[in-house]
Amino acid sequence: MKKSVVILILIIYIASIAFVGFFGMKMLSYNEVIKPEKVEITNQDLKQTSDSEGDYKYIVLDFEETKTYTITWKVYPETASQDVEFVYDKTNTVAQVTSWGGVSFNKTGTITIIVRASGGMSTIYARVKIIAI
Repeated sequence: MKKSVVILILIIYIASIAFVGFFGMKMLSYNEVIKPEKVEITNQDLKQTSDSEGDYKYIVLDFEETKTYTITWKVYPETASQDVEFVYDKTNTVAQVTSWGGVSFNKTGTITIIVRASGGMSTIYARVKIIAI
């Protein structure tokens, strides 16, 4: 082989590596975990105030009319998993909370519920107090 052919092959090889590196396709990951950035409680009758623990949202219900209630939520960005966990004091005798956000009241009182989303090494939450009077 001539020396010029070897050099030409070497130049084409190096140029192709540079070309693919610069213009190459982005690798798609279908199992990528998208980190949640915000959890929002979206019930229409939600009000906001603050206490010693910071700002929180609350809902006031008439116990005689409403024995059950469902919390609705949204996780942002919308491409993040919408799976959440409902955390509350399980020794609370006022109400119980289901895994899908249903709240069943046993008597009047207040229950504080944390709606927590996790993913991509991130945990965020929104807190709501439901007051049954």
